[in-house]
Amino acid sequence: LEKGGIIKQGCPVLVGKNVPVEILRNCATEKKASHFYECDDLLGKEAVEEMDYDAENSRVATAALTLLQKIWETDYIARMNHSNRMSTQQITEGVKVRPKCRFEEFDIATPITNNASFKVVLDVAHNPQAIKYLISKLRSNYPSSHLRIVVGMSADKDLKSCSDILLENVSHPSKIHLVESPNPRAAS
Repeated sequence: LEKGGIIKQGCPVLVGKNVPVEILRNCATEKKASHFYECDDLLGKEAVEEMDYDAENSRVATAALTLLQKIWETDYIARMNHSNRMSTQQITEGVKVRPKCRFEEFDIATPITNNASFKVVLDVAHNPQAIKYLISKLRSNYPSSHLRIVVGMSADKDLKSCSDILLENVSHPSKIHLVESPNPRAAS
C-alpha cells in the first residue's frame, strides 16, 4: 500500500502485474485519480507469462510512454508543441536502455584464472520476490553454472527471507559472500 502514496488527484495511474491491483485501484478511486490502467489496457494481453523483472519493467515503461503519448494527443497545448510527439520506434528504442545493476552482465578475466573469463552479473534485487526472480533468471540464462553470490543489503529489508532463498540456491554457504556498504542504511 505504500506504493499508493504517489497517487495524485486528477492524474492517471498505471500499474504492472506484480502489484496488489485491487488495493491500488481502490486507493486510486479514494484519491480521485483520473484513470486507472493496467499495462494490458494499453498494450493488449501479454503473450509471455514467465516473470522477468527486466521484461516487466520494460513493459511498464512502454505502457507509461504510450499513455503519455495518448495524453499529449488529446491535450491542445501539447499538440501545438511538436517536440512532445514520440513515435512507436522511439518508445521501443527508449525502453531498450537498461539502468545500471539490473542484470548487468560482465565477462571478467584475471591472472588468477589464467586470463580465462568468468561471468559476473550485477543486480539490485532487494526483496524476497526479486531475489527469487533473479535466481530464476540466472538459472535460465546460465543453467550449468555454479552460483557464487556477493550480497549487501539495507537493514530495513527482509534479511531472513532473502538469506533463506540465497542459501537454498547455492551448493554450499561458503558460496555466499556478505559485504557492507558505507551507506547508513546498510545491514551490518
